Amino acid sequence: MIKQAYNLETDSNDEQSSFALYAAARLVVQSYRPYLDRLGVTYPQYMVIRHLHRSGARTVTQVADQLYLDAGTVTPILKRLEKSGWLTRERSGTDERMVFNRLTPNGHTLALEASNISRAALNRGKMREDWVKPLVSEAQTLLKHLAF
Repeated sequence: MIKQAYNLETDSNDEQSSFALYAAARLVVQSYRPYLDRLGVTYPQYMVIRHLHRSGARTVTQVADQLYLDAGTVTPILKRLEKSGWLTRERSGTDERMVFNRLTPNGHTLALEASNISRAALNRGKMREDWVKPLVSEAQTLLKHLAF
């Protein structure tokens, strides 16, 4: 693959910022791939597993909202995780329209196995924690302003 530098000097500020954010996010996710491949999950599946491990049973909407994803994107992820035996999907006893997604014991084990992936992925990318923390803080602020 030929890597060509994006010309930040000749493109508009909007294009510069959107491209830089897009490219950085893509490369960060790519740095997780070798670790996630060993566990047999994709990055979106990893994020769902980590969220459910921390938060407990959640509906599709709750997972989607927390991860800034569309419910139509989350549902197939949850179904694949269920098929793999990492979560169960149970209808609410009080409202049949609500389906709660809960990790199985195997799902919790997977979440624990995945707990060090973030640090390993950052080290693989030669990213120092003191560089990353302010970026994460700024990204969280950006998410709050962009989310509607």
